[in-house]
Amino acid sequence: MDMGFTNVYNPEGSIFKWANENRPLVQNQTTVYKVHPYNAHWGRLLERKYHIEK
Repeated sequence: MDMGFTNVYNPEGSIFKWANENRPLVQNQTTVYKVHPYNAHWGRLLERKYHIEK
């Protein structure tokens, strides 16, 4: 919003909950099916099937 965007949302429960609920994930107008869990701690919040593998 500080950058002038007016249609800004922060999903409750984070992108991990969004992915775990099998909701659509889009990056650069392309549907994606995996999320980077950042690290092992945060990765526990994301179902394994949605992890981007290293």
